[in-house]
Amino acid sequence: MVSIITSMIGFTQALAVILAVQFAKGLYKDKYKLALDIENSAIVIAPLIPWNIAGAVPASIMGVNSGLIIYAVYLYVLPIYNIILSKRR
Repeated sequence: MVSIITSMIGFTQALAVILAVQFAKGLYKDKYKLALDIENSAIVIAPLIPWNIAGAVPASIMGVNSGLIIYAVYLYVLPIYNIILSKRR
């Protein structure tokens, strides 16, 4: 949730990562687990927000609108897969 909110407010993927790490740093003892959760949230969710630079710049370079987000299947599949995988453990 923190990654989604920071991606919406921050407008950049980098700011979303920095803010998410600052908020979640105290919750994790293992830095690898923190890095993995940040990658599965802030890194792949930021491009799904239409006004975030992580998705807007590639769309504008290709000359398409924000409808491009529908075809970014990897950005949907990775977090869902990791949620399912974590529930199985």
